[in-house]
Amino acid sequence: DLSRDRVDLMNAPKEERDVMLLNLMTQWALDSTASRSIIQTFGRFATCTEVQDLLMVQSFMEGIHARQYSEIIRVCYNNPTQAMQEAADNASVVYRTEIIGKVFNELNRVGAKYDAGGYDLTNEHHLNEVRTALLKGLAVLYGLEAVSFIASFACTFALTRGGKYQGIDKSVGLIAADEWLHAEGDRLLFKHFKSEIGNEVFNACKPEMQEIFDAIVEQEFSWAEYIFSEGRSVLGLNTDVLKKYVCHVAKPCFDYLGLQWNYDVVEKNPLPYMDKYFDRGLVQVAPQELELNNYRVASVDSFVEDELDF
Repeated sequence: DLSRDRVDLMNAPKEERDVMLLNLMTQWALDSTASRSIIQTFGRFATCTEVQDLLMVQSFMEGIHARQYSEIIRVCYNNPTQAMQEAADNASVVYRTEIIGKVFNELNRVGAKYDAGGYDLTNEHHLNEVRTALLKGLAVLYGLEAVSFIASFACTFALTRGGKYQGIDKSVGLIAADEWLHAEGDRLLFKHFKSEIGNEVFNACKPEMQEIFDAIVEQEFSWAEYIFSEGRSVLGLNTDVLKKYVCHVAKPCFDYLGLQWNYDVVEKNPLPYMDKYFDRGLVQVAPQELELNNYRVASVDSFVEDELDF
């Protein structure tokens, strides 16, 4: 139920509303791109049923996420069409989606040529061109789900910590848990793909993957500066803290892929409140919201054996 969230946003300062809207809009734009692109760009190359199933589910879930973001905006803003148009015209929002569009477009071009029989996969040069495009596409997808999304969630959940926007908190909290699982799936795809193509091809593509991940981090740094410009503010969060959080979540991705880390090392999580959204075991649910079975007092089990010995 987002009715209370609508009231909260109507009574909030414009700067706070803008932070919420801009983050929701970038999430919507990124999820919309991912939902249209994942199965389309990667699926044509998948020969393993399990991998294809993973891509289909991931693409389907990204579509659900995008629709959920648009529903939040539709319900919570007085003029949702205008709000979405203003955000869509925002240069910073567009810039934040630039890298995924660029790499996916390149992979689509390679995929179209692949479908048309333009590659002779017995030719090592042709085969490596396809493999490189796939590695770059997987890298940008991994960076999107493990870094870009997580940085946006930090802003959204900072706004909900004060007790407001609890409907948004629960909806986006479920999306955050999904994205964390998607990032785990991306790592498994990298592991599987690397075992198939070998270290030589993987290492040859590292400079291009390095460029992609550096661009994602710089993109998030620019977003951290922009989101807190023009008078916008969030209690407990600012540009420096958000940049540190970006470093905290991005470095493990660089390490996993064997890429060089050229930014600050932030080992301690500067935003510990984020942990509960990625470890659902830390989420405390009120009994009136969900049936709990942690503790049962004076309960009766009606399913017993026909004969009992006392």
